[in-house]
Amino acid sequence: MQQSDIIRPLPELLRGHARRIGEKVAFRDVRRGVTYADLERRTGRLAGHLVTPAGPGAGRGLRRGDRVAVYLDDCVEVMESCLAAVRAGAVAVPLNPRASDPELDHLLRDSAAAAVVTDPAHLEQVLRLAPGAGGPSVLVVGDEAPPSGSQSFEALATTEPARPAPD
Repeated sequence: MQQSDIIRPLPELLRGHARRIGEKVAFRDVRRGVTYADLERRTGRLAGHLVTPAGPGAGRGLRRGDRVAVYLDDCVEVMESCLAAVRAGAVAVPLNPRASDPELDHLLRDSAAAAVVTDPAHLEQVLRLAPGAGGPSVLVVGDEAPPSGSQSFEALATTEPARPAPD
């Protein structure tokens, strides 16, 4: 294996893995696993939606260099969020899911997050500290419908965006 086979943009490596070993499980948590092929599809869809906003809670759409705060416990969606951010030209900012209100407030402000990916367990805290208009877009992981002003992570990961991921 040549060094040039390894040093490639992350989206390119992901596409290659999806082609070569697509049915192999890439990540697994206690709820589910995701194959390389599904990971490539889901992160591409998420990235496309992140840069092409539509609907309530969608925000302005990410621009190159924007930050995406990932405020989740250990789960497959952490990796999906980080890879989708990269594919959207953004920077993933993993946050400690046990952050106190003052800590989270500082991290969200300091990172100037344009989007936050969270789950129902942390949603109230995120909405309290990063409120609506002018705040970051909020994507909620889980099967339940997200509250007004936020978006369903799963819906974005499973539907085609108006534009493909810019990667």
